[in-house]
This record gives sequence, structure tokens and C-alpha cells, in this order.
Amino acid sequence: MNPQQEPNQYPQPDPPPRPTPAPPVVAQQEEPRYSTGTPAYDPNYLDSISAGPPAQKFFSGSFGKIFFIMLGLFALAVSLIVAFSGKDNTAILQKTSVRLENIARTTKTIQKDINSNNLKEINTKFNIWATNSQRDAEDLLKLGGVQRTDFNKEMVRTEEARIDELNSKFEDARLSVRLHRVYSTTMDLEIEGLLNLFATLSKNPSSKIRDFANTAVKNVKPIQKEFNEYVDDGN
Repeated sequence: MNPQQEPNQYPQPDPPPRPTPAPPVVAQQEEPRYSTGTPAYDPNYLDSISAGPPAQKFFSGSFGKIFFIMLGLFALAVSLIVAFSGKDNTAILQKTSVRLENIARTTKTIQKDINSNNLKEINTKFNIWATNSQRDAEDLLKLGGVQRTDFNKEMVRTEEARIDELNSKFEDARLSVRLHRVYSTTMDLEIEGLLNLFATLSKNPSSKIRDFANTAVKNVKPIQKEFNEYVDDGN
């Protein structure tokens, strides 16, 4: 030690500690939004996911059947009313219905005067066809809102006079023993006249009326052929 240097009586203080650098900031990752834990059990959970009892359908069962049947009848009635919107459209079906009714009555009345078994059989088939066709025609008219009292009065009188003339013709033929030949020939021509009416009805806007006409023609054609080919042999 230098004798001339004054010794340090006090110890020198330690230098202040250097600040510890802050650790770098690390961005935290966002926690997933779903939980990995086991959720608490809900006793109503299975009920909430299970299918409930089937809902009662409004149109199920007999009510639905009745509803759709009524709907179908309503649609048919509307289509027929539309088809009969003009006077000419309903006039043909009226005339057909009245003529069929008169023919059915005549075929039934004259059956007892026919002695030929073959002609009786043909006439029976014709009577059944005329009766059923007349009923179908009148039913179509009723569905279209046309009642019997609505039929054209002049047409009804004309058709009645027409069938009266035919009945007189058959009575004269019966008295002169020519009924079989006269009747078969006349009914062949009567069917031809009906076929002309059905040909007009087959062009009607209503599909029901067209079906009625086409079916009637299909069923009466063989009967007309039998009348046409009938030969009076007394059998």
C-alpha cells in the first residue's frame, strides 16, 4: 500500500444490480370453443332426440276417404256443368236420354208378342242395354245440374210422337203377321239413329260424357249386327 495514500476506511458499495430483461411476449393460442370435458348427463336428453309419436294425419282413415270421394264428385259435377254451359251441349244428351227411355219401354212391351226365340234373345239384350244407357245418361245430366223437369219440352213431345208412331207400326205388323221382320229391320235403323247421337256426344268437352258415349256404342254395335242379320225362321 502506498503510504501516502489514505486507506479506505469504508467499503465501497456494490454496484446496483442490472435489471433482468423481461421475457419475450408469446401470443396465447385461443382456447378451443368446444369442451373436451364430459358434459353433465341430462336425464331428458334421450327424450329430446327420440322421435315423438307420429302426428295424426288430417286426411287419414275413413274421413280422408270420404273427403276425397266428395272432392272427386264435386270436380265431376263442375266439369259437367262447364260441359253443359251451352244449350246445344245439354240438348243432345237430353234427347239421347229421352229416346233411350222410350226405346226401353217399347222393347219391354213388345217382348210378349215375339214368337221367335232368337229374336226374343236379341230384344232382351237390347232392352237391357237401352235401360242401363238411359240411366247413365240421366245420371250425367243430374250431376251437371240438369233435372228431368229442365228438359226441352218441345223435344220431349217430338220424341213421344215418334215412339207412338213406331208402336203403331209394330201393332200393324203384328196384326198382319209380319212383326218379326218389321221389328228387326226397324230396330236396326233405330240403333243407327242412336249411334249418330252418340257420335256427337263423343266430342263433348266432358271426358265422362265421351266415355259414356264410347262405351254405349261399343256395347250396342253387336246387338245392331244381330238385328241386321236376323232371318225370320220361326225359331
